[in-house]
Amino acid sequence: RSRLTGWRAMVLRNRVRVLNVYPYQPKGPWLTEVEQHDDTQTAKETVTEFCEETSFHGFKYFVKRDLSIPKRVFWAVSWVASLTACCYYIGQNISEYKDSPILTTIDSTAFPISKVDFPSVTFCNFNHIVKSRHPPAQETVVGRSASHPLDTFEPLVVFSGGQSAQRCEDMVLFCLWRGTVDCAGLFTQVSTRNGFCCVINVADTVTKPPSPARCPGDSSGTNSTTKTGARVNKVKPNIDLSSAGVNQGLTVLLDAQVYEYTYSTYHSVGFKMHLQEPTGPPGLSHEGVVVSPGKEVFIPVQAFSTFTTRAALQLRPNERKCFLNSERRLKNYANVYSHEACVLDQRTIQLLKACGCRDYHMPGEEDVCLSQEQIGCVREFAANWHMDPAQVEQISEACYSGCNSTTYLATPSYASLPTPYMEKTWLGLRFLIPTIKTMCRLGYFNKEQKVGTSELCYLRDEEELEHLLQNHPDVVQDLTDYLEKNGALVHVYFEYSTSTLYKRDIVATASQIVANIGGLLGLFLGFSLLSGAEIIFYLYKLLAGSVRAYVRTRGPSQVQGSA
Repeated sequence: RSRLTGWRAMVLRNRVRVLNVYPYQPKGPWLTEVEQHDDTQTAKETVTEFCEETSFHGFKYFVKRDLSIPKRVFWAVSWVASLTACCYYIGQNISEYKDSPILTTIDSTAFPISKVDFPSVTFCNFNHIVKSRHPPAQETVVGRSASHPLDTFEPLVVFSGGQSAQRCEDMVLFCLWRGTVDCAGLFTQVSTRNGFCCVINVADTVTKPPSPARCPGDSSGTNSTTKTGARVNKVKPNIDLSSAGVNQGLTVLLDAQVYEYTYSTYHSVGFKMHLQEPTGPPGLSHEGVVVSPGKEVFIPVQAFSTFTTRAALQLRPNERKCFLNSERRLKNYANVYSHEACVLDQRTIQLLKACGCRDYHMPGEEDVCLSQEQIGCVREFAANWHMDPAQVEQISEACYSGCNSTTYLATPSYASLPTPYMEKTWLGLRFLIPTIKTMCRLGYFNKEQKVGTSELCYLRDEEELEHLLQNHPDVVQDLTDYLEKNGALVHVYFEYSTSTLYKRDIVATASQIVANIGGLLGLFLGFSLLSGAEIIFYLYKLLAGSVRAYVRTRGPSQVQGSA
């Protein structure tokens, strides 16, 4: 009991001492901090203490007593310069992130080629009109004086142009996929800027855009009849899975039909081959591989795929510079998106505005340009298409690349066709049979030859062909002459078993941005999170001192007034 009495007396004495110093004592948690520090410390002394104790670079020189004023000014200027540089570089980082928030990097150089789609392959004959199906002269069709406008005959003109082109069954004599699958019946004819072309391995939704003109031989999605009369169902083989090597790709024997040339794109004979994604509209790429008759062409292909991360997809399309299929709806290709299709779509729209019509190969339901005035307008439009900087900028902004896309790089090499002993090779025997049937249809083998027409044109297998060619070298010479003038054997295949995979991702995550800014603050100012805690601590100390001063000046009078 005596011990409790002693503690009580001590508490009472301390309480009286505090009341004597502070007659008015408001309640609050801050008062405890005031009691633990020097009661006489002023704001200037608090600031001086902060400058001496802080981890900020250079602050201690502002208040160091043994430094002269010029030296203090030097350190003050240095600190302001560091602060300015720090703010500048932080602003630059933020500005660069806003301007280019996306970064494309190589994710892998060993991405399995089996996970990459085999490209869509398009062959375009330089010849636009087959001589044997050349349309009649205009006077024969409409007479020398027509009572109807020429536009009335637009469907006839488009139909005539389509029927006059080389059909796929005439262009593709032989086709093998991975050395086993017969793919000659899988080509579809489409209209492109290079005329009517034949394409294989393309999505069904993009082979036929809305157009009043039906391409010749275009029976995709239906049953078709082969040259032998047998009906086959056009079911695409497993052509999207492949491995590397010339025997694991596409082998096609093309017939240029040089004897049918009337109007060529160039001053030569042959084909132009285009490679692009199977999901995109065919025949739209500007680059291509030229294939000449009398050549065996080896076209190894390298694939470069790009995918976009989920973080990048959270950005707006104008920030990540790419489109998903669902984000960019094209006028004439509603189900798919590709950069080439978008450019053609924009070009069609601009041509309609300039000339009021579209070119024959452009998709759409508008009128085709037919009159001399319209054709002149189309030529002027095509000449100025790439010359207008505003037009180029508009196309660049309207037609970004696909967010997930694949591009193909072809490096062709050429050899002479045919070889002197082609009938003794397995592949040679395979493609010579359809070549002989084509020559039979053209009447190359007549009754004066030792081998009858019926015996040649109804060969049953490669063994029978080999036996006939060994006994009749004159037939071999005819085959050699025809292939040298018209034939081109093309091999399209993946060059390597791996490909390059690119990743489109954001430049920096939130944590990386914070780390960059923190690094700049530490480099220029010596700032860290603990430095921020120091600022808060001394601001609190200044505030506590101000409140304490207020209590000293206001407390006694209020206490006496209340008494």
